[in-house]
Amino acid sequence: MALLAAGVALAGVAVASAVPDDAPVATLSPAPVASSTGDGPASEATSTSGSSTTADQRSQTPPNGSTSIGAGIRELRTAGNGKNSVLVSPAGTVTAATAEAGKVLTTAGADAFTTRYAAAFGLTAAHSLSKPQTTTLPGGDTISRYQQTAGGLPVLGGQIVVTSHGKRVQSAIAETSSLSPVATKAAVPAATAAATAVASTAEKVGLDATTLRAGTPELALYDPAVLGAPGAAGLRPTWQVGVRDRDGGDVATVLVDALDGQTRLTMSERQSARNRVICDLANTAVNVDVAANYACTTTSPLGLQSTTRKEGGVASTVAEVNKAYDLLGAIHSFYQDSFGVDSFDGRGAQIRATVRACYKYLVRQYCPYENAFWDGSQFVFGTGFVVDDVTAHEYTHAITEYSSHLYYAYQAGAINEALSDIMGELFDQQYATAQDDPAKAWWLGEDLTASSTLPVPLRRMDDPTAIPDVGYRQPATLGGQYWYNGDDDNGGVHINSGVANKAAYLIATGTNGLTNRQSAQLWWRVMHVLPSGADYTVLAAALRSSCTQLIGKFGITPANCGAVDAAIAQTNMAGAQTLAGTGVTHLPLCPSSATQPIDTAYFDGFESAGGWLLSNTNYWEYIPAGLPAGYAPYQYAASGTSSLNTWASGPTGNGATATMPVAVTVPANAYLRFAQSTLSRSTGAATVLEVSINNGAWQAPPAALGYTGLTQTRGYSDIRLNLTSLAGKTVKFRFRLSSASNADYYDWYVDDFHIYGCANRPSAPKGYAYYEGTTAVVGGLSMAGGFLPAGTTLDHYEVAYSSGMRGAPTVLASSASGFSVAADGRTRTVKVRAVTTTGVAGDWLVLLLTQSAPTACQRSAYPPATGTTEACLRDTLSRWRGAPPTLGDGTR
Repeated sequence: MALLAAGVALAGVAVASAVPDDAPVATLSPAPVASSTGDGPASEATSTSGSSTTADQRSQTPPNGSTSIGAGIRELRTAGNGKNSVLVSPAGTVTAATAEAGKVLTTAGADAFTTRYAAAFGLTAAHSLSKPQTTTLPGGDTISRYQQTAGGLPVLGGQIVVTSHGKRVQSAIAETSSLSPVATKAAVPAATAAATAVASTAEKVGLDATTLRAGTPELALYDPAVLGAPGAAGLRPTWQVGVRDRDGGDVATVLVDALDGQTRLTMSERQSARNRVICDLANTAVNVDVAANYACTTTSPLGLQSTTRKEGGVASTVAEVNKAYDLLGAIHSFYQDSFGVDSFDGRGAQIRATVRACYKYLVRQYCPYENAFWDGSQFVFGTGFVVDDVTAHEYTHAITEYSSHLYYAYQAGAINEALSDIMGELFDQQYATAQDDPAKAWWLGEDLTASSTLPVPLRRMDDPTAIPDVGYRQPATLGGQYWYNGDDDNGGVHINSGVANKAAYLIATGTNGLTNRQSAQLWWRVMHVLPSGADYTVLAAALRSSCTQLIGKFGITPANCGAVDAAIAQTNMAGAQTLAGTGVTHLPLCPSSATQPIDTAYFDGFESAGGWLLSNTNYWEYIPAGLPAGYAPYQYAASGTSSLNTWASGPTGNGATATMPVAVTVPANAYLRFAQSTLSRSTGAATVLEVSINNGAWQAPPAALGYTGLTQTRGYSDIRLNLTSLAGKTVKFRFRLSSASNADYYDWYVDDFHIYGCANRPSAPKGYAYYEGTTAVVGGLSMAGGFLPAGTTLDHYEVAYSSGMRGAPTVLASSASGFSVAADGRTRTVKVRAVTTTGVAGDWLVLLLTQSAPTACQRSAYPPATGTTEACLRDTLSRWRGAPPTLGDGTR
């Protein structure tokens, strides 16, 4: 498995959060923002990881040619005159940027884009980007995958993945490390690292070390925060060592610290539909940990047997050989017809498999062998495991190895497993026979035969918690029931994949859900835009970004993307979530709807010292802005680079306060939300929130606000208070340190203090716009997934234009999804907003109308709806510039 490429340190315990459209990213000046619209400036400081590290691990200078972080974020939010989606991590760097539907982030191309916004995506002057790997998706979009490097070494997990069409950049998703390397030379010899890797692999997978061989160690840089793996923060030189058996089969990839020689991570690559990936051998028991025992090539002992079936050859006398031959051929066609991919590597690699395998190791024998696996070069199936979804699952592991290279550990590994499940089930449903039970359409392995050691189905995407064997049940939500926090199974890759599995089921079956054909295109794009160290927060951003870019293609509409948003919300990938054992909860700004517009009354991201009034600067201080040089050489923030901190080591500091500098008038339907975290928890000390109402005495927040105290959490957690009962009154809040006489060390942080009103107006609708020759098309208008005030319905849409279009409407009925009108083909903007039955107008949707038309259809392995094939061909011809294509097989 190729792993030398992948994604960002999203500051230790922090979780990425979406930047509200009308709230500033952070404040620049000492005084906090106070406005009705809230679009304030962003911090100009260079972002770093949120973990405690030494000062020399950080560069404070943006890369050459890059804007500062704050300037980059501001530009990205409005690039192309759009209202773009920008996701900012708690470290203050951009995780994802997606152009508004019909618009682009820049027309200067992917290289210029990554150069300009390198700092915004987390790079500093200590880093650079390698020449990208590129992939062309159906419809002509290009995925450019830039590898982060430092000191000439690749950063494991450090990538920026850019989607563009020609020079028009549509979106970018990033995982990067903001740390500078502690060194770039190895103190541990490569040979020593290789020996360590073999020993670690033998111990982890239970093999004899003498049967293993280490590949050539490759030096890279590794920060465990990139993968969410255990370990101290630091970008350290690390040997990456691939370990194989003596016959060349992949066994594991091991990371060995190049400074101290310690094993940092061992990732077993022999993974199955249940816990590994498997093949076939006429029920002869062999050690399948040795590739030579099952190798299937045209010249291997197995390959020379008369039962072997070769391409175009006669059928085998073994039914399971024929079944594997037919299924793998069908899966090859599925990927080729749907996405233009020739074999799993995209270059026509030979597809090899061994069936009816049985496992023997020393005196133990397992026959039948209840598993199947991909070993990096071929497939292996135990008897009875050649079934449609399991086979497609393993084939997709091979595809993933040649696309996003997702790490096979922790959340990245869980997403890797889920992608195989998802594509396996989409193929299964396309390949359905009359014998298939429709009620089991979203079950994995339902055609297997259950035994005392094999639960059937292996997994359920419709209800991951419902597997008969409780030991194999999965969570349906991030951090929910059955979520696994341990290190076994490479960090729970076969357990925590249930979250993405459930999301895929909801996307395909929910209101306005995508068809299987559309779902396949969505997940295919996601597979290619994910950085290899992606977690579920990044997956949520990738799903939203990919769906936005597919609007107008394959029949996908904004309403469909509403189903994607709903699935993300229901699985808690992004939004309110509690991660077991941490006390961390993330809450949307408005409880009634995550898409409800807001008006900011007050915001402070604590990016500059001097904003809040500190009664004792020894026990309240800005991190790092208010500290003497070298005093606390670290940063810890929910967003931006700074936060407000209080600490105690006993009774000293008791009663010290940090107070808002100004009183704020509470707007209607108002809330207070802030993020708080504890790095060192205490059984005695605590932080207390107090409020002064209309300049009155300090008091505990009234019960009506819903305040229940500040718990000590492992990571930034959201506190949200309902200020509705205080509308029209002035409020000033303060935090007070309470340290008991027996308090042990206490270290507490607050960030992103935000008072705002949840506005009672519609959110912007969803939609898209493009030219069809000289016809302007505005379509897909929908409020699905958007916000409408309670008790109201959509009455109509208002439409405005940057330059007039003869005959174009200025009002559309609520039932209209769009319009088309003859136009001159000039680039212009179209603005659309919803108006309710009570006359309340909402936020504007701004669309860019250009000559770049989306692709509406393509050949697919999925049977099209009745009559759509001809329409698809007509649609293709109507878009053709110049001579039409040869019609032969209907392809372009």
